[in-house]
Amino acid sequence: KFIFELTFFSGGDDSQLIPSIDLILSTFTFTDATAGWKTYTNTQYGIELRYPADFEPGLWTGSGVLGGTGLLSIRQQGETHPTIMGMAIYPQGTFTIPFINKFQPTGPSAPTIVNIGNNQFYFYGPGGGGIAYADRYFFNANGRLVVIDFTDVDQQDRSPSASTQQLEQQILSTFKFTK
Repeated sequence: KFIFELTFFSGGDDSQLIPSIDLILSTFTFTDATAGWKTYTNTQYGIELRYPADFEPGLWTGSGVLGGTGLLSIRQQGETHPTIMGMAIYPQGTFTIPFINKFQPTGPSAPTIVNIGNNQFYFYGPGGGGIAYADRYFFNANGRLVVIDFTDVDQQDRSPSASTQQLEQQILSTFKFTK
């Protein structure tokens, strides 16, 4: 995302400046980075998000620990590569910091609050101790905990690759909770 400002000075006669501004603005092209993506919708839990068209969906089984229900996994079509993203939801009353801390990697003691799109997520990134960790986001779905893991971990630096981190931002910017 880019935010910019255009400033025009007319010297007092704006009538000649306005057509010039209109002409300049007509040359701008605004594109949606997620145009053409597929949409995942779960009406039972009121969750929607978009993911790249060249990815295939599946059922996420990786976050079934601590009583979670797997919802979605995505991976590149035709790849045997590990899952890029997995999402699970937990029972009512589980969106608490003590419960989120059960997912804590070694290193950080508390999740970081991040705003992506129209949503606030709690985030745990790479941990310590030489172990590979997913980037893990937590969302409050009216008291239920939604966990979204981005698991494409680079074995060199033990964290998701730069391309996966960019994809995280794009996917999470489309996340909607509707209940």
